[in-house]
Amino acid sequence: MIAARLLMAVLMMPATLAMVVQAQQPAGADPERAGRAFVQLLADGHYAAAEALMDTTMQRAMPVDRLRTTWESVVAQAGAFGGIQRTAVTRTGPYRKVAVTCDFAQAALDVQVVYDAGDRVAGLFIVPTPTPWAPAPYITPDAFRSEETTVGQGALALPATLSIPAGHGPFPAMVLVHGSGPNDRDESVGGVKVF
Repeated sequence: MIAARLLMAVLMMPATLAMVVQAQQPAGADPERAGRAFVQLLADGHYAAAEALMDTTMQRAMPVDRLRTTWESVVAQAGAFGGIQRTAVTRTGPYRKVAVTCDFAQAALDVQVVYDAGDRVAGLFIVPTPTPWAPAPYITPDAFRSEETTVGQGALALPATLSIPAGHGPFPAMVLVHGSGPNDRDESVGGVKVF
């Protein structure tokens, strides 16, 4: 039994070493490849290897035990990790954010790996994969028109969208004001436009 476990560990070592070496390649050269490799380390349970790729701030905020707990809680909620669909890179100043879209048994999630100028992992976020918005099939676009306007004046002026039914009025009216924070006028959440 012990010999079988030892043999299994020896057989798995080259694959694990290959993933670690691949993940340690500078993200500057190919951040998408580095992001994929980082996520694969998490999915395969190689938390110490993943932590070694983080900057000191991230290592303090997300040590191995916390990294393990975080990943395992994602799997507990979203189901088993099924693989990587695609990656996309965006830049903000010296940072590159790699959105690694992953399939889990019950959901698609974006594991966002942020690299600093020194190619160290400086941020890690796991969020629902955005879904594109499409109008509901019951919407009749020619039943109304929309125009940009402003409600209020001066410092309290609020940009607005006025939707007016087709035909002759008068029509009842309703004013909807979105909440605070990073909301748009439609109160968009993922692919849903609440307003």
